[in-house]
Amino acid sequence: MDILFEIIVPKLPHIEGLEPQQFTYEWSGVAHLQGSTTFRWGNIELVPDQVQPWLLRFLPNNYVSDQWLWLQISSSSLELLEKELNGEPVDWSGRHLEDLLKLILSENKKWVLIFEPNYDEIDSAYNLDVVGCINKLKSNLKWGAKREGFIAFA
Repeated sequence: MDILFEIIVPKLPHIEGLEPQQFTYEWSGVAHLQGSTTFRWGNIELVPDQVQPWLLRFLPNNYVSDQWLWLQISSSSLELLEKELNGEPVDWSGRHLEDLLKLILSENKKWVLIFEPNYDEIDSAYNLDVVGCINKLKSNLKWGAKREGFIAFA
């Protein structure tokens, strides 16, 4: 799936089972950190990402601060949701992407969700609540639907 899927939030709330992971490698008996810290919740991986300043033009002025977390959600998680919405059996291992989005977004008064097909396609920006945002995401994952690149924010 060739889609950039990110959430941008002021803080990542404490969510049971959402665990930070830092990979290491060993060289000459010494452990060295490799890459940045990622977060896992079952099959779902959140990877810290770089600020993409050009996306900020779709938001109200000064909406996002440079202290906010830019977290890319793994495309495999989005693929699972797409399969489920289109009637294929999916094993979420007890941790569903929709639930994680609700937990993270509802704990922040302001947030941003980016759904960007081909990593370069934003068609619309919407001021939505969490449920409206998730419904917009789901409508874009139905097979046969024209995908709309969008930014949703609250």
